[in-house]
Amino acid sequence: MQKTGMFVPAPSSAFSLANNAGVAVGGELVNIPIDAIEWITGVNLLGEIYGTRLFLPQMIERGEGHVVNVGSLSSLAILPFHIAYATTKFGLAGFSEALWSECRRHGIGVTLVCPGAVSTNIAEGTRAFPSDERQEKVTEKFERMLEDKGMDPEEAGRMVLEAIAGDKFLLILGREAYLLYYLHRLVPGVMRRVVAFLTRYATGD
Repeated sequence: MQKTGMFVPAPSSAFSLANNAGVAVGGELVNIPIDAIEWITGVNLLGEIYGTRLFLPQMIERGEGHVVNVGSLSSLAILPFHIAYATTKFGLAGFSEALWSECRRHGIGVTLVCPGAVSTNIAEGTRAFPSDERQEKVTEKFERMLEDKGMDPEEAGRMVLEAIAGDKFLLILGREAYLLYYLHRLVPGVMRRVVAFLTRYATGD
């Protein structure tokens, strides 16, 4: 899944820009090649920044519009072997908050969408760099879970349109996303230790 700068119907006379850029790189930083880091940063973060920069002047001129940036659960909480992915999605969260502050006076809304498991094909293009076979199997199991247990994309799309209509900044999709979001906010130290434990377990250390 690799889409950026798409206009979508808005619930009013305004127009909306949906920045939906998503590729994945899995593995620990020490095993990820630099070119893979540059690739995921270019798509997941810079792609959404460039798309917004391209269309934002038109929205400002009209004095209306809405920007939707599709982040991830990894915009809100860390997960094992997602260091490259989380870096781009945390960056997108910061970009979206700053953009909301800049756009408010122009009558332009901003929504950051943070889905948990949604049934998409993002896993098909994942570049994985596991340290061993055990870690590879854990990653594959997680990807299958995303495909089999995820939210229906049409339902997710309906909720995004509702968020635009309600001028909502943060839209979290999925119960597991809400759970990890609040755990990360309330007990961040515990979350870090849990992820460290899971990382150690998956690598067999």
